[in-house]
Amino acid sequence: MKTAKSTKDYSVQTKTQVQTEEFSRHIKRIIVMSRHKLLKRWQIKLAFFKDLNCETFKILQQVASEKPGILNQPFDFTNSGSQIEVVKHNLDNKDYLYLKNTLNANVKLLRATDFFNQYVADKHNAKLGCLPICKKQDIAGRLLILSMMNELREWMSL
Repeated sequence: MKTAKSTKDYSVQTKTQVQTEEFSRHIKRIIVMSRHKLLKRWQIKLAFFKDLNCETFKILQQVASEKPGILNQPFDFTNSGSQIEVVKHNLDNKDYLYLKNTLNANVKLLRATDFFNQYVADKHNAKLGCLPICKKQDIAGRLLILSMMNELREWMSL
């Protein structure tokens, strides 16, 4: 009788060990998948920020070669939700339309500025630690891209 009970205890113990090992493997897979997802999210964020910087620089180079006078005047731009708007400018109507059309023709810049609006809204919500109350539509038109890029450059050069 004792041998039957010890065999039964052994099989229960073995079954528990197998379940524990399977559970551990499952948790490890979840952790690996989570790491990959986090890494992928950071890669996506980095790509958008890189696009924002690179595409802005490309457009400024294009404007410098095609209409250099525009760069001598103050202006900034923002994503209004559906397009890029040129703001805080003293440009005449022709230069304004040229700059606005040039900015909006760059699909990567459009996506990057839209992503930036979403990113700021997400960070605002995470800071508050509650349900999302701020949407990217609330941010749209309020972030001045060139001003923020200049402030970041100045901060990095300290």
